[in-house]
Amino acid sequence: MTADSDEIILQRILVNHFPNLSKLSFRKISGGTFNRSYIAMVDDAPEFIIRISPGKHNLMYFEQLAMANEGLAYKLMQKYNIPVANYFELGVIDGEEYSIGQFISGKVLSEQLWSDESKDDAINSRLLENLGKIIKRMHSQKVDTDYCGYLFCVEDKSFTSWAEFLIYSVKNVLENAGPELKSNVNLDELINVFEVNREILDSREKTSIIHGDLWAANVIFNDGETYLIDLDRAMIGDPLFEFAAGWMDREEFWQGYGSTKNLESLSGNELLCLRLYNIYMNLLHAISNENQFKDIKTARDYMDSINKRLAELDL
Repeated sequence: MTADSDEIILQRILVNHFPNLSKLSFRKISGGTFNRSYIAMVDDAPEFIIRISPGKHNLMYFEQLAMANEGLAYKLMQKYNIPVANYFELGVIDGEEYSIGQFISGKVLSEQLWSDESKDDAINSRLLENLGKIIKRMHSQKVDTDYCGYLFCVEDKSFTSWAEFLIYSVKNVLENAGPELKSNVNLDELINVFEVNREILDSREKTSIIHGDLWAANVIFNDGETYLIDLDRAMIGDPLFEFAAGWMDREEFWQGYGSTKNLESLSGNELLCLRLYNIYMNLLHAISNENQFKDIKTARDYMDSINKRLAELDL
C-alpha cells in the first residue's frame, strides 16, 4: 500500500466523519505497531490521529484486535472520567479497518523526565504525582464482570481465570517467536513458570481497569492536564500488572497513588507476580523488536531480562 493510496483513504475517512472540513493534509507517524498511522492536519493544525489497519501478518494475537480493544477502552475510560481523548471512532472503508481519534497536543512525559534540556525536578515531581492520582482512580474502578484479560476477551467472555488468560497469552504470542528468541530463551521453562504459579496468579484481584502499556511515552501533559494515550492493550485484571515496566517506581508517583509502598518493598507472592508480569512484558517487546522492527540488539536485551527473571524465580 503506497503513501499516495493511503492519502486517498485518509481523505475519504475524514470526509465521512466531518464533511465540512477543508484544507486537509497528513503527516505519517513513524514507529509503533501501526505503520499506517497519520496525524490529520486541518488548516495546518493537527486535529486527528488516523490509523489504518496493517492487516494481521506478523502480529501477535492481541495486536490483530488492537483497534477493537482500543475502541472498548475509550468507552470504558470515558465512563469513569479517566483523562483520554474526547473523540474516538472505528470504521471500515474499502475493506480497510481504521480508527480516528482526537489529536491531543502537548509533550510526552518521557521527553520531560529524561531529556537534559527539559529536566526540571519540581515539574517532574508534580507530573508524577498527578499521574499517580490518575492511575489510582483508574485502578479503583471495579468493573462489574466475572471476566478478565484484554477488553476484547472480556467482551467475548473468554476468561474467568486471570492465570488462564496469562497462560493463554504467553502460549499464543510464542507462536510469533523468531529464531533469536527460540535460541536464547528456554520457551518451555517460560511457559512452565506461569503454569506452576497458576494458583497464586488466580489469588490476585482481577477486576481493575489497566492501561496495559503504561510507558512514559503514552502519557501526554499540557496546560496542567495529563492524558493517557494508546489504549490498545487495555485490560481488566490485577493492577500490579501496570507496574511491570517499573519506570514509575518513584516516591512522587506513589504519593499521588496514595501508597506508602513501592516496588522495592514487595515480597512474597506480590514480588513473584510482579516478576511474572515483567517476563510477559519483556516477551512482547522481544518478539516485536525481532519480528517487526528487526532490532536484534534490543530484542536480545529483552531476552536477557527474561532470563534474569527466570533465574530469580529459580524453579
